[in-house]
Amino acid sequence: MPETLVLAYARKDLFRPTCAKVTANLRGEKIAPNQELIALGAANLASAFSGGMLVAGGFSRTMVNFAAGARTQMAMLIAAGLLSLAVIFFTPWFENIPKVVLAVIILVAITPLVRLKSIIHTWRYDRGDGIAEVVTLLGVLVLGIEEGISLGIVLTIASHLRKSSQPHIAVVGRIPDTEQFRNIKRHDVETWKHLLLIRIDENITFTNIHFIEDYLANELRRQPGIKHVVLIFTSVSDIDTTALEALENINHALQGSGKTLNIAEAKGPVIDKLKKTDFIEQLKPGKVFFRNVDAVKELA
Repeated sequence: MPETLVLAYARKDLFRPTCAKVTANLRGEKIAPNQELIALGAANLASAFSGGMLVAGGFSRTMVNFAAGARTQMAMLIAAGLLSLAVIFFTPWFENIPKVVLAVIILVAITPLVRLKSIIHTWRYDRGDGIAEVVTLLGVLVLGIEEGISLGIVLTIASHLRKSSQPHIAVVGRIPDTEQFRNIKRHDVETWKHLLLIRIDENITFTNIHFIEDYLANELRRQPGIKHVVLIFTSVSDIDTTALEALENINHALQGSGKTLNIAEAKGPVIDKLKKTDFIEQLKPGKVFFRNVDAVKELA
């Protein structure tokens, strides 16, 4: 079999789980995409040892089956049997059918997948995801299914990287007479002249640590009287090596200017990783606080 044909089948296999997930969503069902890839791989191995054709799935054929009311794999066996009979005994009856008729059948079958309202809703909710959906739709129409989906995946990854590189960070204060801490820009909260509480709502990695450093530096310039900085790690599940080195540099810089760096509400896995280093020792006289309120009681 020509190499280009082999690659074409391989590409279809890669996008087969996407097709299955789409049809499962239309029925309100859940599937395990990895299980389908394992089945396709096993089928291709069996086909290779038996001298058969490569096994692959087609998005258009799946949607035609779905539109026809297929529910199980038995539909494919019946379709294969009928196709065999048609090829053997009734080929003359179908050889003059115009291709446009076949195209119309496929277009009618995939029409339910075109949801312009959903794209508009996504665009209003998240501009990055909306752009990815629009570009994916245009890519599929202009370039093809595999190319369009690939383009959409690339844009989605790029959007995710952009969001993670500029995480949401908030200066927080305490809601009076409670132990709740909220964004000072959204709520009427209590703050302290010498204490700065900063909540980071993202994992801290090499992609966003410089953004966090700049944010902290700007706040310290805006509030020159700050003596204690508390980084709230409620939403932080991981800190990579590059980010840890940057945090150490931040700590040294703060200590050099007579300030302390503290951590509050860090998750267990994050603390476990930090304990494998000497970062917690370097914080002294800064501390790791279990709760935000504990940090306020001691530092404010």
